[in-house]
Amino acid sequence: MIFVLKAIGLTPAVFYHTPHSTPIPAAAISVKKNYFMYEKLLTLTNKPVLNFPDTARLYYNLWEDEHISKGMLASHLNPTEDGATNNHAFVAKSVRWITRQAPPIEFPKLLDLGCGPGIYAELFAKEGYSVTGIDYSTRSIVYAIIKSAANSSGIEYMHQNYLTIDFTARFDLVTLINKDYF
Repeated sequence: MIFVLKAIGLTPAVFYHTPHSTPIPAAAISVKKNYFMYEKLLTLTNKPVLNFPDTARLYYNLWEDEHISKGMLASHLNPTEDGATNNHAFVAKSVRWITRQAPPIEFPKLLDLGCGPGIYAELFAKEGYSVTGIDYSTRSIVYAIIKSAANSSGIEYMHQNYLTIDFTARFDLVTLINKDYF
């Protein structure tokens, strides 16, 4: 529990209601503690503001360049390489672990940000999740759509930059796995 408190900016011994209030010893907090943590966690879901004007151009050049995107897809699809995607044995192990932590019966709608060619997404769909995948690479999304159709996995893929997307849909579980750079 301490690492969770530190991760959201709270010390394990003291909680603060507002920035100007007196610290409340953790031992004195019962039901209110959960509310304060929930309130703090809500602020962590705010969409960040991108402060780099060249981010979109850099992102486009990296993922849409004919040569780079071809190499990235080949790296994703190599089952033994830890390149664009982890080796596929590790991917399968990761999906099983995530499924045990957040079973699809309790968390049915999964959003896979930076899904690439759908390697994780396909395995999540096989585990029983209803999966939506978003990626900026046209080449990867086209591959993922073709693979999903061939497997009848029913995954919804979107060619989008997840840094700028405004979603109205709700998801029970969101993943952003492995190496995603912008």
